[in-house]
Amino acid sequence: MLRRVINRFSYQFGGIPKFIMEINDLQEIEKLSEERMIFLNCYTTWSSECKQFNKKLMGYLKNYENVGTVLNIDIDKNDQIKQQLQIQSIPFVALVYKNSFIDIYQKNDNLDNFILSIDRLSREIKGEDIGDKILVELSQHSFQENAKELIQLSRKSLENERLKQYYDKFKLYQAKGYIILEQFNMAEQLLNEIDIKQKDEDLNKLYKEIMEFYKLIKEWSELPQIMKQELKELDKKPDDLNLRFKISESALNNMKFEFAINILLDLIRIDRNWEERKAQKRLQQIFNQLGSQNELVIKGRHELTQLLY
Repeated sequence: MLRRVINRFSYQFGGIPKFIMEINDLQEIEKLSEERMIFLNCYTTWSSECKQFNKKLMGYLKNYENVGTVLNIDIDKNDQIKQQLQIQSIPFVALVYKNSFIDIYQKNDNLDNFILSIDRLSREIKGEDIGDKILVELSQHSFQENAKELIQLSRKSLENERLKQYYDKFKLYQAKGYIILEQFNMAEQLLNEIDIKQKDEDLNKLYKEIMEFYKLIKEWSELPQIMKQELKELDKKPDDLNLRFKISESALNNMKFEFAINILLDLIRIDRNWEERKAQKRLQQIFNQLGSQNELVIKGRHELTQLLY
């Protein structure tokens, strides 16, 4: 069947044999996707941008010839397909598999992300276990600039029924994306869905890491602006002990006792004798203010003792 369709719609575009389908063949093509990935490559013959993109796209897709087929669609000749696919801009490529649209690329999207979707699906079709590889990808998306990609990738992975055993880990990484964006309600909802009682050491370890990250970022979001500015300055001047002490005072002024204690302990860790043990003396004043039974005091005294003796 696929060979007949290919032969039927074969034509030349840019000197390379490709395949084109007519409006009435969209359902037929989707049926063909039961066993192979179908790449619906939508273009116009007058667009130089489409021609350049086609060369780049084919450079990627030739790696998937054994599990996929490219079908080109000239949308100038197939206006109904353009409407059905809701194409707003070109180039436009849709990845179809098992009668479903898995992912799409549109003009100015991230083509690398689209190719990653193809690669993951290719591995799945070949029977490879891609769960661990997805987790590696997710672990590399840890910064503000790619938080949205982290959420998108984890969300797509949660839609794959073959990866159910990884769902809790995918949810944790999705929660991390929301934490980075300081969308704490969304993160909390996902974190509450995780069953940490499972006998899965890797899951529980990841859960603990994400929870610590959540606490850190939430504390940061609640800090006064002046403290945020001071901490950003400290990133540039990590050896400035006077700045560290200044930050601890700002924390105390804002009733952030745990934060202040930790900053002073770090200062002592760097130089216990700094300015005649000024940090130690300030810690003792805080401990006296909070009282000997306070949990922060008990923990702080223990850490101070380990630093000094």
